Amino acid sequence: MFNSDAGIYGGSNVVNGGHINAGDVGWHSRPASLRLTLAPLPSSCSPPTA
Repeated sequence: MFNSDAGIYGGSNVVNGGHINAGDVGWHSRPASLRLTLAPLPSSCSPPTA
């Protein structure tokens, strides 16, 4: 995942760091969820999944 708010891009460096794994806590009728820390004005993108 690309985070435009990372310090190397001149951002505030609000990042999650390392690997983040989904937990077994369901959310919105899904079996798992993921907790992320988001920067105030980030632009993030991730590759499509199959």
